[in-house]
Amino acid sequence: MTWPPRFGSTRTLVCEDLVPIEESLRERAARDGADVTFDAGTDTAAAAAEAAAADVAVVVVNVAMGEFADLPDLRLTGNGDELVSAVAAANPRTVVVLQTGSAVEMPWIGDVPSVVQAWYGGEQQGPALASLLFGDTNFSGKLPMTFPESLADTPTRTPEQYPGVFADGSTTRPEGSEAIRQVNYTEGLQVGYRWYQEQGIEPLFPFGHGLSYTSFAYSHLRFSPSLGKGEKGVHLTFRLTNTGERAGTEVAQAYLELPEATGEPGRRLVGWERVTLQPGQSEDVKITLSYADVRDLHLLQHWDERTDRWTTARGTYGVHVGGSSDTALSRTVRIP
Repeated sequence: MTWPPRFGSTRTLVCEDLVPIEESLRERAARDGADVTFDAGTDTAAAAAEAAAADVAVVVVNVAMGEFADLPDLRLTGNGDELVSAVAAANPRTVVVLQTGSAVEMPWIGDVPSVVQAWYGGEQQGPALASLLFGDTNFSGKLPMTFPESLADTPTRTPEQYPGVFADGSTTRPEGSEAIRQVNYTEGLQVGYRWYQEQGIEPLFPFGHGLSYTSFAYSHLRFSPSLGKGEKGVHLTFRLTNTGERAGTEVAQAYLELPEATGEPGRRLVGWERVTLQPGQSEDVKITLSYADVRDLHLLQHWDERTDRWTTARGTYGVHVGGSSDTALSRTVRIP
């Protein structure tokens, strides 16, 4: 496996009691009578040779980022992409662990069978990853953002959108000027995952995506709107089944799509439910949007510029349920 280079500054808090991933993997593997070898990854050819001799290769790569510097692109830090490609070419059973704070491009995604988005795990990242990679703990996390295939697919793909331009149209401040860049948010209401839905862009991984060592099936979607003030709210019910051979936890997500006349783009996340199921087990899941939720969060509403207020539109609404924003079940309902 490889280990990302350390980075820091006077503004960075260093984890002094960090448990390294290689130590945790070595300790966990010993329980099964297996060995773990380590390579720092600075020499790509040497790392590939180490990987070729292993049953499974684990490549840990990162993006060095923080609040004091904007990302120039969506690429891995240093030789990350080159390293992953070399190791994957040497060993088809390669697991890539991403320690990043945002989405990254994955030009090598077709060459590896498994990618773990680990974010920044802190001091106990080693034991956590060892437990997950050896299957002691099942994955259940979901992506809080869309992962695009490339920077060109994002709504900030032009200089006017990011990083912004000066009055002369350039991204470089004129000499002697104290002017700041102007940024144009031309995506309008197509924010986040709605941009990809409305533009018809297939992302690398959709918002809400996340796999585990088991699988889940959705069926029997029902929608019951009861919007009166004395009622309990809006209910979405569906059946969730663990179709795999391991116990697992699914975060089922509910989305609503407003009538086309409202001008609201795409689907909006309105609720979710975390459900743990044994192999073969089914459960009827209910996601309830309380009257207070519907009223205060405007879940069924749009802002009407003509009347200058929040409005619930008459018409046909889309109801969608699944394990990500790329939902498994859909139906339409009319709300008078």
